[in-house]
Amino acid sequence: MKRLLLVLLLSANAMAIPRLVNYQGQLTSPTGTPLDTTVAMTFNIWPTPTGGVSVWTETHPAVSVTNGLFNVQLGSITTLTDLFSVNRWLGIAIQDDPEMTPREQLLSVVHAYRVGTVDGASGGTISGNVNISGKANIGSGNVNSGSFAFVAGQNDTASGPFSTVSGGFGNVTSANSATVGGGFGNSASGTDATVGGGSGNTASANSATASGGSGNSASGVASCIPGGANNICSGVGSFTCGNNAHSIGDSSFVFNDGRYGGNIGGQARRFIVIASDGSFIHTNSTATLGAQLPANATAWVAICDSTKKNRYGQVNTSEVLSKLSHIPIETWSYKDDPNHVKHIGPMAQDFYSAFHVGESDTTISTLDPDGVALAAIQELAKQVKQLQSENTELRKLVEQTIKLGNK
Repeated sequence: MKRLLLVLLLSANAMAIPRLVNYQGQLTSPTGTPLDTTVAMTFNIWPTPTGGVSVWTETHPAVSVTNGLFNVQLGSITTLTDLFSVNRWLGIAIQDDPEMTPREQLLSVVHAYRVGTVDGASGGTISGNVNISGKANIGSGNVNSGSFAFVAGQNDTASGPFSTVSGGFGNVTSANSATVGGGFGNSASGTDATVGGGSGNTASANSATASGGSGNSASGVASCIPGGANNICSGVGSFTCGNNAHSIGDSSFVFNDGRYGGNIGGQARRFIVIASDGSFIHTNSTATLGAQLPANATAWVAICDSTKKNRYGQVNTSEVLSKLSHIPIETWSYKDDPNHVKHIGPMAQDFYSAFHVGESDTTISTLDPDGVALAAIQELAKQVKQLQSENTELRKLVEQTIKLGNK
């Protein structure tokens, strides 16, 4: 009886799994001497370690043995089918001898043959690149019915072509190239629409976006809701944020702090902000310059704190009044205003030429006309007081003259 020392190897290719198992062993005489010969070998794969019915058989009629070593490729004569999802045993017979015992159990190396399908795999780490040519479905309870779509998470659905659900629970992408990043109960049903995450958000128009938050609805083409809660953006190209902000006008910006629950963006091309505790616009990095619209106010308030100013001394009120008296004050309207709304005031060039204050000779801030008006009023008050004093003296002189004339 010949003896057989067996070593089993697997040949595999990362791109296409071969239906071959490379099998190597050592054949010796009963005394242990390595053989140099050519023999026939028959290989059987069994479902049990003893007995049973062979599920695969293959005979190699002329196997070359050198110094006891031989090598065969199982599957090169009889195709190997997908046999390795359960335990299998390999039996070998030399020439006309009975099959040697015991049979060899095919262990993890041969189970790598299953990489063609990997059904039922549990755990593991992939350190290299992964190329999936079909659709991907990662998680449980998901539906991936869109061509070239991707779905992950639990109970998610990607039914739109090229659509993606990256994770979360109960999310749906039902349009071409729609995307839901994650979260709970989100829906992207417009072409190229995106919901980043959050819960209960919808992007139902083409290229609409709801980045996150909860209960938001981006239903206008190319509309955007960056977050917040219970916002509606149905205008084309509009932007809605905050809480309970409703924008139905095209190309509009609407922010609501949540204290007003009605439709606040009904007209197109509007910039609307509801900030019930005030609005603040600063024009430098230390927030010491800018303007404020306080709560319940109807006009902007300039920052005018004395501790934030460089002071250059009192103005000559007489000069201010004199210069102001020479500045033309006109009624006018803006050339590009289709309604030609009339205003009253000076031209910026005249104002700058007279006082040399402000940013340029084409603009007038609200601060400078206020200062000029106050200085002119002070000068007028002085002059009125002087005239009153002179008038009192004249009245006394007239009264004295009358008394002398009556004597």
